[in-house]
Amino acid sequence: MTPERWQQVKSLIEIVLEKDPTTRMDFLAKECGDDKELYNEVAPLILAESEMKSFLEIPPHSSTINNSNISTLKYNNDDDLLQKSFTAKERFLDKYEIVRLIGKGGMGLVYQAKHIELDKFVAIKVLNTRLIEGEEAIERFKREARTLAKLEHANIVKVFDYGVKGTICYLIMEYLQGESLRIRLKNNKQIPLKEVSQFVKQVCLALEFVHKEGVVHRDLKPDNIFFHKDGAKETVKLLDFGIAKLNAVSSSGESLTVTGSIFGTPQYMSPEQCEAKVLDGRSDIYSLGLILYEMISGTKPYDGDSPLSFMYAHVHTTPMDLAKLMPDIALPVSKAVMYALVKNRENRCKSAKEFLEIFSGKIDPVNFIENSQTPNFNSNLQKDSSITVKKQNPKLFPKSTIAATILVLVIASLWAGRDFLIKSQENSLIKSATPILETKKTPTLPVRLQDKFVFIEGGKTTIGSNKIPCPGIENCETSLDETPPHEVTLDPYFLGKYEVTNQEYYEFIKAENYLAPKDWIKGKYPEKTEDLPVVNISWEDANNYCAWLSRRDGVDYRLPTEEEWENAARGKESFFYPWGNTVDKSFSYAYASEKKAELPRSIKDAPNNTTDRSTYGIFAMAGNVREWTSSDVKAYPKSEYQVEEKEIGYKVVRGGSYYSDYTAARNTSRFWNPPTTALVDVGFRLAITIKNNIK
Repeated sequence: MTPERWQQVKSLIEIVLEKDPTTRMDFLAKECGDDKELYNEVAPLILAESEMKSFLEIPPHSSTINNSNISTLKYNNDDDLLQKSFTAKERFLDKYEIVRLIGKGGMGLVYQAKHIELDKFVAIKVLNTRLIEGEEAIERFKREARTLAKLEHANIVKVFDYGVKGTICYLIMEYLQGESLRIRLKNNKQIPLKEVSQFVKQVCLALEFVHKEGVVHRDLKPDNIFFHKDGAKETVKLLDFGIAKLNAVSSSGESLTVTGSIFGTPQYMSPEQCEAKVLDGRSDIYSLGLILYEMISGTKPYDGDSPLSFMYAHVHTTPMDLAKLMPDIALPVSKAVMYALVKNRENRCKSAKEFLEIFSGKIDPVNFIENSQTPNFNSNLQKDSSITVKKQNPKLFPKSTIAATILVLVIASLWAGRDFLIKSQENSLIKSATPILETKKTPTLPVRLQDKFVFIEGGKTTIGSNKIPCPGIENCETSLDETPPHEVTLDPYFLGKYEVTNQEYYEFIKAENYLAPKDWIKGKYPEKTEDLPVVNISWEDANNYCAWLSRRDGVDYRLPTEEEWENAARGKESFFYPWGNTVDKSFSYAYASEKKAELPRSIKDAPNNTTDRSTYGIFAMAGNVREWTSSDVKAYPKSEYQVEEKEIGYKVVRGGSYYSDYTAARNTSRFWNPPTTALVDVGFRLAITIKNNIK
């Protein structure tokens, strides 16, 4: 973000925060107008400001809260379950008797109550209706509540029940006695390392469990970590799982959701959360690193006077190395904490289990890094928060074998006789992918998937183009963002022959009670379109589909990277178009816009199409629908093109579509969109990681 843009964001935040909290988001939408990027930059900061105080910040036995100073909540419907805050002895759902208020915040109220029949204390959380207006938001709450109820673990607060009436959503939870980590830090400043070690073990066990269940906490902070006392026994409990993932919708129907959690607390957000990116478990690891830094040193790694300053620090500022701040601390402890605080999540500690093993000294960090190609702790953390990754040179030419030698000769002869059909100045564009000359057996997938996926070798290949005219297309040339050609090394992978269809996506909609694409009718695709590629879905939707399908099938599905996509489209011959280096408008469905096509082509037609497929046997990469990849947009190495600041975090889309002309049919063509954007001609196909599925 440029200094000018940063100043614009800050000025707008100041104006919006002067408005009534109930009208802020609507006001922001009007101020931003058509500038959706500005809205997406400011919205999470406004919501973060509103949520600075924790929902459960006040401890269960605090005497500072009583029924006389509770603000009355206002709801939309006269028949809503709650018209005002509860008072002591008041009944809730005819089963519970309110004892007292134990917490309040922007998300709602928490009460201690007693189950009348069972004579047992519970906690009742009632969510603020501002966050759950509309059926879509309520359905999301139900999904999150069901997920939370399934997270049965000794170190996670239990959820016994949940419910909805009108726009009132509530959770019935385990009642905890003791104090939050926030209160303990206020009272003790620093926590003895022996207690920290027990704390880390319990928190990591909980995080490892939920991450395997596909859940990210998103709001891990001292206020949401509780020391529950049951007699002499003390157990660490994590609170508020899932609730931070609830999407907010304004009264006008405008989604308040930007990618990532909008309810995270700025002091403990990960860099990717501050940048509104899609989150995974590594975000929680970063938050844990911040918490441990504070517990061990008595000092927060970052300081600031506003949510904005904290979020800027997480993205741009490196904290002092804990080993320098605390020279007497055990080396594995300081290294583990700093490893968790790496800004680039690709180089960060990848799991709670790994973090615990490094923290406890079970894994030698240096040796571990050598073996796993994870960040090198010997690098200067104070200077470079991204930490360089050691790379091994791929073994392209193993010890001689007769088969490998023959393969080299065959490839050489094919190359010498190759018939180029484009002008000589265009030959500089075409660079052959370097073949892998391994004799390993080709991995196989389960039988049910073998007709749907194609195995593609890894190795070195060339991606990108020189800036030259498009062969066979008038008034077309490759774009600056496609330049220059550069070499990348890919691991072997499987790629789907076809794009994901409406019918396949519908199975996900039904199973997860997920929001259907906007062009569907009553939650289902239009009649006779079951075999058409699904469109009008965002990158987030596609990514969520992959996660669900992976859980269902036990296979590691994902979106392909843009390098994998282009490599599959180019084929071994490194063609300009999937089918070759010449073009005919009948070859693909990319030119359907001239024919005023309203829909893409059915997947059933794909096997009969002998033109629009790459030499790997991947169909419809030049036309039909454009496709999401997993890659963030970035400029190629040594490119004259620079990605705009506002586009950082956008996801790359590849291929042409029925909605575009042939200028987009070239294999190197690139587009990008925000991960929350859903378009009429963008769908996706699946990739499978070899290492987790090899037979």
